[in-house]
Amino acid sequence: RAGRLLQSAWLEQREIGWTNVIKGRVSKCWGMAQNECYKEQYREKKTLSAQVFQIRLIRGLWQFFEGTWFQRNAMLHHEDDSVKHDACNKKIRDFFARRRHL
Repeated sequence: RAGRLLQSAWLEQREIGWTNVIKGRVSKCWGMAQNECYKEQYREKKTLSAQVFQIRLIRGLWQFFEGTWFQRNAMLHHEDDSVKHDACNKKIRDFFARRRHL
């Protein structure tokens, strides 16, 4: 059953559009499939509901994409430590070039 739900989730997400995942528009079948997988594997334990799974999935995706966006902007606009790294690398190369004279 879980396998069929995963296949349905994949097909439904393809219809919704994979780029819509970024906007939090994901197939409800992902949560239903997760629910079935947990029921099959952890019968004696209480598991996440499909709705809680969907919420955590979307929240996790948004955090991932936000982190990726901030990292991209930092690299693009040199807001990271690359300037410090470049200066440090230059000093290392200078010391290495003068190693015999030190």
